[in-house]
Amino acid sequence: AMLDDGAGVVQLVVGAIAGAALPLLAGVAQQTDTNATLVLETAAADAEARAAAAEATLKRYETELSAARTRADVAEKNCATAVAAEDAARMELGAELARERASAETADAQLAKLRAHLDEMRAALAERDADLEALRAKGAFADADAGAGS
Repeated sequence: AMLDDGAGVVQLVVGAIAGAALPLLAGVAQQTDTNATLVLETAAADAEARAAAAEATLKRYETELSAARTRADVAEKNCATAVAAEDAARMELGAELARERASAETADAQLAKLRAHLDEMRAALAERDADLEALRAKGAFADADAGAGS
């Protein structure tokens, strides 16, 4: 009865085609899934490789940055040490200059005292010379007077 029915035959043929096509479609779908999986796995592996390379580059940059910071810290400390040494040298030179100025002032004061003492000695010598001349003049006068009286 089903075979006589045209609609039934169509259903049967469609069912047979569909029954035969389903495993075929499933195979295509499975092949498509396999291809998609391969594509995704390849893309994922590629992304992981790029991420690993980026991470290695980042670590290299971090290492270089750390080394640069260390060099900058060392340079800053060296600069501070040099500035401190320069300041210490400047202070030492300033102290030496102050000592030399004080020594020069002391020498000037001593020289002034010596000049004053020398002036006093010259004045005393001039006074003695005058006294000596006065004595000589008196002695010559006395000799002349004694010679005239004899």
